[in-house]
Amino acid sequence: MDYEREIQLFLLRLLKDDLLVPEKKLKPEARIYHDLGITGDDAVEFLLAVRNRYPFDARDFDFQNYFDGEGLPLPGSKILGIPDNGPKVKTPLTIIHLAKVCAAQKWFDPE
Repeated sequence: MDYEREIQLFLLRLLKDDLLVPEKKLKPEARIYHDLGITGDDAVEFLLAVRNRYPFDARDFDFQNYFDGEGLPLPGSKILGIPDNGPKVKTPLTIIHLAKVCAAQKWFDPE
């Protein structure tokens, strides 16, 4: 088994066991936010667990390009003075790409 495939299997197992993603959704080409619905605190915990096992340089990684934050914007948040810039389209991040990042030990954007 090659190293990237080993990492993919770890990522899939982590999503299934820790974040309880149904096994039928777990495929290497699955998009973590778009297909699996992982975002906010769950995405943070997932990425921390991944980097704990497979450390990589994440200086060029911008969380908000790939995931939403936890909780905001809320309906009516504009009344509270919290700007609502509308939903930002998220760049797809697949299991395959994250495994490649882990193998390279440095973040690079998906093509």
